[in-house]
Amino acid sequence: MSSIETAPVASQARAAAPSEVRRLLREPSAVIGATIILFFVVLALFASWIAPYDPNSPDWMAIRAAPGAAH
Repeated sequence: MSSIETAPVASQARAAAPSEVRRLLREPSAVIGATIILFFVVLALFASWIAPYDPNSPDWMAIRAAPGAAH
């Protein structure tokens, strides 16, 4: 019978991860895509601060009123 030696899979995965990240950082389309995704994640995290008003409760009586300090 012959024995087959296998290398640990975890060490191969760890060694491949930094080179994969480096390879992705060299691709302009990957960097642009990651930036867009990061922008939307940050936008979602701060959504209540960016737009604190409830979009489902408009004041229909003031819809034609002139702009004022309360707005």
